[in-house]
Amino acid sequence: SSRRWPLAEILGNALRIKAVLFLVVVVLMVATAWIVGYSDKLVCVIAILALNLLSTSKLAAVRSVFEAPFNASLQMKFPILLQCLDSLILVGCVYALTRSHAGLEALVVGYSLSSLPGLILIVAIALRRFQFRWPINYKLVRFLAQESLPLLLYSILMALFNGADVLFLREFHGEGAVGVYSAAFRLTSPFLFIPQVIVA
Repeated sequence: SSRRWPLAEILGNALRIKAVLFLVVVVLMVATAWIVGYSDKLVCVIAILALNLLSTSKLAAVRSVFEAPFNASLQMKFPILLQCLDSLILVGCVYALTRSHAGLEALVVGYSLSSLPGLILIVAIALRRFQFRWPINYKLVRFLAQESLPLLLYSILMALFNGADVLFLREFHGEGAVGVYSAAFRLTSPFLFIPQVIVA
């Protein structure tokens, strides 16, 4: 694709696509929570977590557009160091907020803001090292959308596959069972990489 369009144009248009999708997802998440009848407090928490899609590097969010040129040019030290910074800030926030017996909203805000310094730094470094062309190119947007459609379908199917157990458990045993299951899964899931390493 870089033979047809310069990298600067691909990056600028990819950033525009991600920004539009980010806004759509935030609106859909908040609207769905409100329609379902969640409390105002929970809708607020969902909105704050949705904003995390902007700054986190853990998801294919807006920040990933700024990290992509570093990864493609094998300069991964910048994104990785900033991800480590995010993790250190998150640990500090969680420690400080739990010691002060902060509520759920404060923990969610701390979680969401912990990746903000990393976002600001990766944007600043990316804008100095790489060019971004901002005018929208509709042919390129159409090309990117067509090329990413199989990945979108794969992502949807994987989300359904990975979340089906929680949905069934909630339906048949309630939210308490989901909480216990999720905690146990988080504790044991790091060990799943061992068979994958052996097989690979």
